[in-house]
Amino acid sequence: MHNISIISDEISDNIDDVISFCKRNSLHNIELRSVSGKNLMYHNAASLKKIAKKLSANKLSVNCIASPILKWSHLGKKTIVKSFRTHGFNEKNVDYASVFELAALFKAKDIRIFSYLKYKGFKIEDLQEEFGKLIALAKKYNMCLLLENEPACNIDTVVMLDEAIRYFNSPRLKVLLDIGNLYEIGLPLKTADIKKLGDAVKCVHVKDYSVHDKKYKTIGEGSINYKKHVADLINFSGKNIIYSLETHTGESKAIDSQNSVFELRNIIASNKVSYGIVGCGRVFQKHVNAIKHTNRAVLRGVYDIDRSKAIRAAKEFDCELFRTLDDLIANVDVINICTPHHTHCNLIIAALQGGKKCLCEKPVVLNDSEAKRVRYLRGYGKNVFVVYQNRFNRAIQAVEKIIHDDILGKTLYVFGDVRWFRPHSYYKQNWRGTIHKEGGLLLNQGIHLLDILMRLGSIKDQQKIKIKNAIKKNIYHKKIQTEDIFIAQFEANKILFNIEVTVSCVPENLESSIFIIFERGSIVVGGEALNELKLVKSTNLNVEPIIENVLDIYGNGHRKLIESLTNYLLDGTENRWLTDFDNAYQSVAFANRLYKYEKLDNFNADNES
Repeated sequence: MHNISIISDEISDNIDDVISFCKRNSLHNIELRSVSGKNLMYHNAASLKKIAKKLSANKLSVNCIASPILKWSHLGKKTIVKSFRTHGFNEKNVDYASVFELAALFKAKDIRIFSYLKYKGFKIEDLQEEFGKLIALAKKYNMCLLLENEPACNIDTVVMLDEAIRYFNSPRLKVLLDIGNLYEIGLPLKTADIKKLGDAVKCVHVKDYSVHDKKYKTIGEGSINYKKHVADLINFSGKNIIYSLETHTGESKAIDSQNSVFELRNIIASNKVSYGIVGCGRVFQKHVNAIKHTNRAVLRGVYDIDRSKAIRAAKEFDCELFRTLDDLIANVDVINICTPHHTHCNLIIAALQGGKKCLCEKPVVLNDSEAKRVRYLRGYGKNVFVVYQNRFNRAIQAVEKIIHDDILGKTLYVFGDVRWFRPHSYYKQNWRGTIHKEGGLLLNQGIHLLDILMRLGSIKDQQKIKIKNAIKKNIYHKKIQTEDIFIAQFEANKILFNIEVTVSCVPENLESSIFIIFERGSIVVGGEALNELKLVKSTNLNVEPIIENVLDIYGNGHRKLIESLTNYLLDGTENRWLTDFDNAYQSVAFANRLYKYEKLDNFNADNES
């Protein structure tokens, strides 16, 4: 069972506002620190009883008293801390027993403690006397002490928390892990840290810190990968942890806290698919963003043969840095293959042999010999998925529906183009622009267009396509092995197709579009990547309103794909736009047929001349 709590003064200093907030958000636990601008330690008995009565009447339980115990200087030691948050507390001398009486009044079982404000030469043994007293009182009152890692105090890291827990070795002393505090001092939480603390963690303070902006934000808007950390906590620390929100934004506290409650519920409420990305290059960011914005997906870690790239990626996206491919495969559910084309085959095989599923960027493989190697492995059909994200564009799906519902009659002619630009610098990476590593323009930029045209033309077997003409040239990029423009005509299912693919549209991408002539109308799909339904013309005037609101944000396809794959893996929810290996290979095989035809056509032309 997952319990969500919230520190009351993160919502408001007014206890009535706190109660109202908790009701609206169906929260049943709170952590008390200060009320009406005063730390609980300064409220008189009558005031405390009134607060307790209100909370009880509204069925709110106090899980923890966020006390200031030992968040002060050690007698005789000079603190090196210049400033820290007091939350309404400014005295050193506290009667420990009174704090336990206070907790008893609110029926709280946990009391937060600290480790003195930082000073030079600190040792865990320095806490022996005070912790001894506190542990004895915790035993007397049948309560538990929660030791928090606090940047202003001596115990501020996972290593120090672990050392203290081991040193005192008491069931009355547990960890209150403040994840945001770790990021504030530049020590991101790792899976190994949670393994180390294990079941010593009883409560987690949840707040999101932006390492770029150096401030706290609403959960999900900062740098902390809470989906990964919560999954690790469930695995290594148990399912009964209390997740206590401490928004800490300081601006619109109630609104930010409400948004954080919503996000935290999404994070802890369900099982998740863990993804590991191999390759931290050009397309990597799209996978990261898609995983981040899919509730039931979590980015577990990354691997790249260029270790510097992997280090930067792991740091920026708060995930594990795997030292080897085998380590990544062993620790994730799905391997995202975002590497150069010629590496795809071996990586797919490694994933399958490791008993895992994989999501591979296009092209899934380069040729028939590689396809045979994958197909040799049992289970490839259900475990290999391919990134054909344009299938998820609303514009494409709208056209598919028009065709399926026979709204405009039979398809007569289809023209498709990819008119993009790649600068000369794009080809500085040694695999790009090479026959054996990249494969060619059709297998790189053109493969999505071929896939969509085959779907719109209901072409299930590429062998049935009749190629009429194929031309490839280098009109701008003269120093690469592969072409920078490819033009072809072909026919299938009594539909004439015409394609043009180029990366030489100086100085920038123009469009990727499809124009279709039907018996009773025409359609144009455009945008940078087939993401806009631009035109629907028909002899039936009632058809044209279909165009309204059929627009996708460019680059949104990866997110829809990851979400669909995640739902399929967790629930078995099938999605006809997900692409398996055999289906994806149809467009690869057809691209290679076009290359073969073009080569043979040129050979015959040369011989005739």
